[in-house]
Amino acid sequence: MAKGQYIAFMDSDDISVPERLEWECDFLDHHDDYGLVGGFNHTFGQADSIVEFPVTNEDISGGMAVRCVMSNGNMLFRKSLIDQGFHIKPEYFVCEDYDFFCQMIGHTKMANLPQVVLNVRYHTRQTTSNSWKIPYQLRLRAAILHEIHRMALTNLRLTFTEEELTLYSDWMGDTARLYTASLEKIQKLEKLLDKFEDQLAAENPSYLNGFRQQADRKLKKLYKKVNES
Repeated sequence: MAKGQYIAFMDSDDISVPERLEWECDFLDHHDDYGLVGGFNHTFGQADSIVEFPVTNEDISGGMAVRCVMSNGNMLFRKSLIDQGFHIKPEYFVCEDYDFFCQMIGHTKMANLPQVVLNVRYHTRQTTSNSWKIPYQLRLRAAILHEIHRMALTNLRLTFTEEELTLYSDWMGDTARLYTASLEKIQKLEKLLDKFEDQLAAENPSYLNGFRQQADRKLKKLYKKVNES
């Protein structure tokens, strides 16, 4: 059991920049209302790019209901979160980090430093990437994402029916590749997103921009998929 004030994560084949922990510890030391901090990634190996994420708590919390907008491998969080009952669920397959971040929505603040803190090795044998190629693992991932989306939307204080949750989770997650996109389905999803945006504007407006940015990004991909089919 970790005994320090902070807990850092990193995958064994990635490389932190030398100042990463100094920067992240300094941020949490000076921001008592934040429970978790990450930053940008630089991928290397079979891909070379800078992966940027939203940086403010509002954009992270709002965007997290759509997709994972923090990186498991570069986060530093307060051990007190574990003491309070928040936990990482190893049974949640390759979504345990996303679930952990969504637990934080509305309970503590999150931030991404606007700079690269981790060099992430990219290769074709990665567990997450390969889980998309194996049908039974993709179906398991879809069921897990369904429950994560339920928690994220609930933490944003959004109301929805089970039918709406299924529509949302089926199409907003990476597991949308399980389904055949149609213009009718995507338009139905867009109406649901408009409903959620109206609720956020009325009840939780600080999260609206982050949610809208990520939802629009996903809708553009889905409409492109429909147009190309």
